[in-house]
Amino acid sequence: MKQMMFYMLSGLMILVNGCSINPSTVSVAPFTGFGETAAPGPADQEEGWEALQHWQLDSAGSHPKFAEALRYVLAGQFDSAEQIMAGIVADPPDSLSLKYALAVLKELYIQQSDWPALLIMDAQSDSGLDRQNTAGLARAFSRATAEEYHFPDVPVVLPTGLSLSGVPEIEVTVNGVRKKFWIDTGASFSVLASDFAQTCGVFPAGNEKVMSETATELQVQIQPAVIDTLCIGGLTVCHHPAIILNKKDLEFKLFGLFRILKINGILGWNAIRNLDMTIDYKNGKTTIRESAAAEPESRNFYWLGYPMVRGYDTQGRSLVFDLDTGANATSLYSAILTKIDTTGIKSKEIHMGGAGGELQKVETYEIPAFSLVLDDYVLHFERIHCNDGGYGVFFQTMGVLGSDMAKSGSIRLDYRNGVFDPEFPAGE
Repeated sequence: MKQMMFYMLSGLMILVNGCSINPSTVSVAPFTGFGETAAPGPADQEEGWEALQHWQLDSAGSHPKFAEALRYVLAGQFDSAEQIMAGIVADPPDSLSLKYALAVLKELYIQQSDWPALLIMDAQSDSGLDRQNTAGLARAFSRATAEEYHFPDVPVVLPTGLSLSGVPEIEVTVNGVRKKFWIDTGASFSVLASDFAQTCGVFPAGNEKVMSETATELQVQIQPAVIDTLCIGGLTVCHHPAIILNKKDLEFKLFGLFRILKINGILGWNAIRNLDMTIDYKNGKTTIRESAAAEPESRNFYWLGYPMVRGYDTQGRSLVFDLDTGANATSLYSAILTKIDTTGIKSKEIHMGGAGGELQKVETYEIPAFSLVLDDYVLHFERIHCNDGGYGVFFQTMGVLGSDMAKSGSIRLDYRNGVFDPEFPAGE
């Protein structure tokens, strides 16, 4: 199992082929119904930990309490999930249960900004929470004033452009200074480049030295900070936790010489999760509302260390993808190869960039075609890349949904109610 260690900057991913940014080709058609259901294979008959990691929560075997906690996680009922996971940690039936429960419990505390609980967990661990010093963030943010959201009476509508890499960006105001920020669900926290942080008077919170792993597995140093006032149109967020990253780590260069992209700031998951946000790629606008408490018929938008979306293949089998609007290209993980037609697959070398500024050569596979059902639509991808990965905090996912999947339409993100809702014009 490849464990992701709190990748605060696992977004910010661009794929480059030669000198051009190169996502797969995407087309959209109305969904008219599933085809003949495939016969279950070995992957559909698992038990125990493998079953739970592959979303088969009714096949928990000897781990029913863990499965119950995961159901609460997927329902967004984190307090209930915390109670169960804390009970497992206090009296673990075995070492593997303890390992998994600690990993999930840590992420639940982060999601709920329960910094004191994280510090207690760190103090009780012989080696600390993780090698990236999550406790450093907890120490810094625990001293800050509680975050506040002040929504206007009417929805906020903002002009929205696309960065060179195809990531949506909007204008925000940080302590009175305006700048365009990426909208990036793949970044755990909002981010400020060091030069912009200095301009708008955002300073590191203490002297914490924290490391973070990027999309390209580079280690970069970050500094926790708190934004006094973040204005997104008429929405005002006070005391918003963020991180400062060296400006050089947010510049992307070819051959180490030619700068092709510079990021000044990022609106990260810790802000997006509190909003009802619709990103309209086609018409160039983003609409933000306060998320109203509701009881949706079914949830298809989840989180456990990373936001995740449920879709289906054309035969009706469930496929869960990470959602990363900071990635310009949708991609697949190798676990999906047992579920799809791999005729014509070929190896390929690409350049991939992430925070840290370096473009690195990556060996990947190119799959000629892949189709994914999302809501009322079928998305057809041509020449889509596939690589290793997919295990986050616990669950196995089948790939990453990047911003290219919505370029001809819009996506609504209302995490509080578990709603991921794509919409495409007729004929797309």
